[in-house]
Amino acid sequence: MEEPKDQSADARMGVSQRERPGPRAPGPKTNGSSNRPREHGPIPENHAPLPQWWWDQTLEVRRVVAIVVVVVLIGGITAMVLRSSSSDEPTIAEQLSPAAQEARLFVATLPPARIATWDQLAECESEGDWAAATGNGYYGGLQFSQTTWLDFGGTGSPHEATREEQIMRGEAVQAAQGWGAWPRCSATLGLSA
Repeated sequence: MEEPKDQSADARMGVSQRERPGPRAPGPKTNGSSNRPREHGPIPENHAPLPQWWWDQTLEVRRVVAIVVVVVLIGGITAMVLRSSSSDEPTIAEQLSPAAQEARLFVATLPPARIATWDQLAECESEGDWAAATGNGYYGGLQFSQTTWLDFGGTGSPHEATREEQIMRGEAVQAAQGWGAWPRCSATLGLSA
């Protein structure tokens, strides 16, 4: 069956008048690098108010421009967030006292099994509460007396010190007094010497 001759090329291809972009100059437009016609794509019915030059660009050019705009926006937002978060507040490492920084380095040199032993001892002594101050005369995760804490180089109160500093002071106490410094829990955990 032959199609009627009065039908336009757009109607034969299934393109409605609404999907056609604005008026164009006669003849195919090229992108300058090849002789193929530029593909503009239809102007959407409910499009954002964009200037005509936008719709005159090829889909490829519009995609590239849109990507660049998104990247620039994301970069600007990221820069604003970083700028606002990089205030004059000191980092966590800068907030630590010199003793706490020393203790952090010291504990980093201990074997993981040794650190696990101290964590187990603290679990037994204070239910793992490194800031324990229950009023029984012993403080921190390893339940130091204030006198023992000060005798082994601690400052302030044991429960105010970091876990690492308490472990470092615990190593010093253990080296001088043995595991017997924590008689009940060292027996429970099977620690000796």
